Amino acid sequence: MTRRELRIFEALAGDSLERYSYPRTLSRPQVSALEALSCCYLEHPPRRALAMLHNHEGPRLALQKLRLGLYLRLGV
Repeated sequence: MTRRELRIFEALAGDSLERYSYPRTLSRPQVSALEALSCCYLEHPPRRALAMLHNHEGPRLALQKLRLGLYLRLGV
């Protein structure tokens, strides 16, 4: 993880890290409002879209599950 990714992760998951006794690297990590907007709308959606384009296994498994569900409901 980069230093920035670590700061964002600990800012978001810090309470859970402490609750389960995981050590924290940063004492008081914070995420600015602009950085939060950037993460939500600029960085992650394109990454997610690229991952979906490269994932050929997921749609194939979803179609198999759909076919099986229809087969069981229709009793064909």
